Amino acid sequence: MPGLLMAALLALVAHSQEGDAQAITSLINPASGSPIADGKYAQHVTGGVLHIEARYDFPDGRTMVERAAVRLSPQLEQESWDWTERKNGALVRQYEVDFRSRKAVATRVDQHKRWKEDLEIEPGKTFAGIAFVVVIKSLRSELAPGGKASFKAVAFTPKPRVAPVEVIPSGPTRCAWPGGRWTPTATPSTPTSRRSRSCSSPRPISTSGSTAAGPRRSCATRVRW
Repeated sequence: MPGLLMAALLALVAHSQEGDAQAITSLINPASGSPIADGKYAQHVTGGVLHIEARYDFPDGRTMVERAAVRLSPQLEQESWDWTERKNGALVRQYEVDFRSRKAVATRVDQHKRWKEDLEIEPGKTFAGIAFVVVIKSLRSELAPGGKASFKAVAFTPKPRVAPVEVIPSGPTRCAWPGGRWTPTATPSTPTSRRSRSCSSPRPISTSGSTAAGPRRSCATRVRW
């Protein structure tokens, strides 16, 4: 309970030192464990802002790039997020959020559609995409298993919208890769909606919560919808 109250009442601050990092990663099929795309993760800090980029290259010529910028102090505040898919260099779809102007744009070239929306974004409480990794890292020392912290997430369905999200630690889970094993702490984030489904979001995570350089390792973090 104290951890829950602290997360709910106080500003979310970074509890670990962020710095420059790169990694060679892979996107895997959770059912078979086989790789479906080669990836690269990179992050760097400039002017107190953490910049993250994750890129995946598929055998059929598709590329997916996700980027996020998160200000680290005095509290965690996301500044931007975008996700882009291209096929042989041509744009297929793109989602963009400017948290400072509270504007979001969704572009579906494959559907010949585009949406622009003004969103109700609360600084320090609203995040998107890969930035939730930074959020979860900051909550690890405050949330005990069974506790939860509430946030908002920018989602695209495909029209931009804001949805409530609960981050709930569920204890350790074992991940394996060629040559070794590792037991991280799984922290599902659960959007509080009436829909119910399960999916796996394969994103390599190191013991500190972010990807670190080293051998290729793939670990699926479950996200319950």
